[in-house]
Amino acid sequence: MRSTRTAEMAAIRLLLHRLETPLGLALLVSDEQGVLRALDFSDYEARMRKLLHIHYRHADLQAAPLPTHLADPMARYCSAHSQRIRD
Repeated sequence: MRSTRTAEMAAIRLLLHRLETPLGLALLVSDEQGVLRALDFSDYEARMRKLLHIHYRHADLQAAPLPTHLADPMARYCSAHSQRIRD
């Protein structure tokens, strides 16, 4: 069973998305099915890549446009929190 899991982990393709937020550039990583795998800010990109390597050792990380199903909730979250900061 372990060899099957290792093969699955080796084959994963991860997509790196970038999103401007009121706090800075956010990095979101999803898999090809659109499942969010990681989220961090660009200041911590090196740390995020290191952690991704630990969890998905042979993952192929590629830049990609941010899908709507991730962009919309993030935009709502950022909008709500930036309003609170202004108030």
